Amino acid sequence: MKAGNDVQKIKRRKTLCLVIFLIAAVGAAVAFAAKAAEDTGMYWIGFDSEFVAERPEDSMGFFTVDVSDFLNNTAAAPVETPAEADGKEKELVPLAIGPLPSIPTLTDEELKLYGILSKSDGVISSSDKNALDGDIKWTEVVLEPGDTLKSIADEFGISEEDLRMANELKKGEKPSLSEVLYVPDSHEDVEATLLFVKKLQKEEILLAKKGKQIVTTPYIVKEGDTLWGLAGKFDLDVDTIVDANRKILNGNINHLKLGMELRIPNQDGIFVKVSKNDTIAKLADKYGSTADSVMIANALKNEKLVAGKELFLPGGKSIADTEVKITTKKNGRARSATVKISSGTAVRGFRWPVLGQISSPFGWRRSPFGRRRVFHAGIDIRAPRGTVIKAAASGVVVHSGWMGGYGKTVVISHSSGLTTLYGHCSRLIAKSGARVSQGQTIACVGSTGRSTGNHLHFEVRVGGSPRNPLRYLR
Repeated sequence: MKAGNDVQKIKRRKTLCLVIFLIAAVGAAVAFAAKAAEDTGMYWIGFDSEFVAERPEDSMGFFTVDVSDFLNNTAAAPVETPAEADGKEKELVPLAIGPLPSIPTLTDEELKLYGILSKSDGVISSSDKNALDGDIKWTEVVLEPGDTLKSIADEFGISEEDLRMANELKKGEKPSLSEVLYVPDSHEDVEATLLFVKKLQKEEILLAKKGKQIVTTPYIVKEGDTLWGLAGKFDLDVDTIVDANRKILNGNINHLKLGMELRIPNQDGIFVKVSKNDTIAKLADKYGSTADSVMIANALKNEKLVAGKELFLPGGKSIADTEVKITTKKNGRARSATVKISSGTAVRGFRWPVLGQISSPFGWRRSPFGRRRVFHAGIDIRAPRGTVIKAAASGVVVHSGWMGGYGKTVVISHSSGLTTLYGHCSRLIAKSGARVSQGQTIACVGSTGRSTGNHLHFEVRVGGSPRNPLRYLR
């Protein structure tokens, strides 16, 4: 009996020793992992980040960081154990698990190391996305009378050779009036600018190949619908829905009526009424479409048009008021693409939503690749990721969420039919339906949607039609 008790005691001691050993081993592993992660910069995201899935009571607690919104489909995600995956939705991807003694700020460069990228439209290779995912390093310049490659290079303080290389221009090749050049910030930014230019070239090729017949679907407005929400739902530009329903909307885009029947096109573009002497080529050039896509969309067998008939122009945009010139000058010249933003109120009381440099101006320009006219409905303001975005004026948030190519977007309705739009955000703070005051933080700068590089795309619209924001911000 005594021998049996001794055996039992020995077994219990062995079990206890094994348990103690396992606890010590696990504790040591966690400690070493935490130390190694801290030393190598694994713990980057602060507790105030929108990506912290669970906030600890103190800085020593365990928590997970959700980076699923930024993981590229081709990027390698961190491996989860079955226990970590249990009970989670498939799209939740944790970056790290604590405890954390301190959490420095996550930089764009550090994000790239783990393949954490903003959403991309997939027209460039994954190897190129890293180079294009940081802050924008170039400025769009629409060529004006008297501009030359040398004058642009001198104006921006770079070499003519770098300017040619960034735009993939051959020796002796001269861009035409109204074309756009992409000017790198410095010699070190030529490669990133060239990658962006190649991306645009591929988009033009895809656009030339893409074509489908226009089909419209009736949609009955339901409670809670907004024009902006519908644009996101059907993955269309706001302009497309506005132009397709201009008569029924009658300029009142912020208050859709219940039961109102809208027509929703199956692609972006504009409907126009054919006038006498109009040709497909003339209309396509005027509104920024292509002759081939017009033929396909409207199932035309020849180029003969009938006056009074409605025609759909794929990718087309309404003609907008663009005559406003910017008074701020660089090296003695007015140049809209290089205006430095300063604080203060504007003619109509609109304040600048962020402080930065305009990298892309408002209005029409001619694509240097397909020679197609392209319309930019707002201004792009360069700013680092996470920079807070302020409401340009007081109003009501009519949309806060994903909206097609705009990515994460906030739209605010103001008085007199004015609306402002803030696109490509990394984080949305103001909620739909909320009243916001001028200068109130509504979102953070990012690069979501069809965007290359961190910036704010800012629009001002009157009755749904885009207006030059500099009229209201100057």
